[in-house]
Amino acid sequence: MAICLMVDNPDESADEFAKVMEHLGTSGPVPPTGASFLVAGPVNGAWRVISVWDSPKSMQQFFGERLAPAYRAAGLPLESAKQSTFRGPHARGAAALNPLMPTPDATSVRLLRDASTILTRIST
Repeated sequence: MAICLMVDNPDESADEFAKVMEHLGTSGPVPPTGASFLVAGPVNGAWRVISVWDSPKSMQQFFGERLAPAYRAAGLPLESAKQSTFRGPHARGAAALNPLMPTPDATSVRLLRDASTILTRIST
């Protein structure tokens, strides 16, 4: 069952997100196996990351094996992050963002992530 996760972290910025992504790039593929969508940017004084996963298991495995160590390596706390989770068909629909837009492939996800980072840097 697909799962969409939205995390708002008031202790994270574009630069810190870039550090986490850099660390993730050294520990395996980005986007990770099981992830079909990733976008991030500033929202209401926090850093928001929205990701869509093929299953809760693939998300939990990535968080435990790669994401938590990447946050520790960047010196970022995870305790202040607030998350919302959507499951099932609505989660898969969240990846499209638009009924005319197909579910992104790995290259599209990477381009969206890079574009989000660039736009954030330009706007700050």
